[in-house]
Amino acid sequence: MNLLRRVRQKRKAVRMGETTRTLRPAGGRHQVRMPYYWIVVRYLPGRMEVFTRVLGGGEVVLPVFSSEGDAAGFAGRCGETGWRARRTGAGELISVLFGPCRGCGVVALDPPSDLQVEEALRVSCIGREVFLEPILGRGRSWFEGTGTIS
Repeated sequence: MNLLRRVRQKRKAVRMGETTRTLRPAGGRHQVRMPYYWIVVRYLPGRMEVFTRVLGGGEVVLPVFSSEGDAAGFAGRCGETGWRARRTGAGELISVLFGPCRGCGVVALDPPSDLQVEEALRVSCIGREVFLEPILGRGRSWFEGTGTIS
């Protein structure tokens, strides 16, 4: 039974491919899946620029994608040359949101490809804090199933 479970886990890991990576705690067999995200960037001499857009209400939005294909398609519709999809982990995405994109108040999750860029960003926006809660471990899912410490 144990062998069957390990085979299923390996198959699942292969199917997930580039969308997740496996972390193993030292001395333990417990595995944690960490998702990859995709952002749109362009490389300039000596720096990397992250794609953001200011919407009509003055709020700055950062588009974040769950697949490379969607991010690459969006990069091609940005209207300027040099934009491309870049894979990023949760830690780097947090660094981006607290560093060069600290002015972004909202995140657009997987903007639809059948709309204009600004409209696609507008309809897929969620608040920055709502997006960061599960990544930083402050969301409800982080605490589900754990006991309280007194």
